[in-house]
Amino acid sequence: MNALTRTNTVFVTHDTIFSDTLIQKSDNPLFNSPKKLDIPMEQALFTFTEFKTDIGHAIGQKGPFYNKTLNEMLEMTATLNANIICKTTSGSWYIKNISLKIPYINILNSLKKNESENFKNKCMTWLIKK
Repeated sequence: MNALTRTNTVFVTHDTIFSDTLIQKSDNPLFNSPKKLDIPMEQALFTFTEFKTDIGHAIGQKGPFYNKTLNEMLEMTATLNANIICKTTSGSWYIKNISLKIPYINILNSLKKNESENFKNKCMTWLIKK
């Protein structure tokens, strides 16, 4: 696993949804775990990976969103049946791949390639595996 990549799992315990960081050491304050998420129970279990890059424009994109948290963006992503969340250097958020039109493996490969080439390496992208 690339040293820049963080993988997280969201899980349900006693009817409360928490996110737990699999890689515990992170200088990113978004990954202090566990944290409560307000996501419908039927959409609660998934894993996501963090990349320090951007995917570029993806089919089915919504945004920009401002003054949101990662938890709020995860909720919106679940509601829109999407699997990419991007945060730009200006602090705006985008939800991409609405309706899951691009296969997960294609997105994963693009993100790994972009990250290895330092493409937009100050942006953050979270890829959700559903």
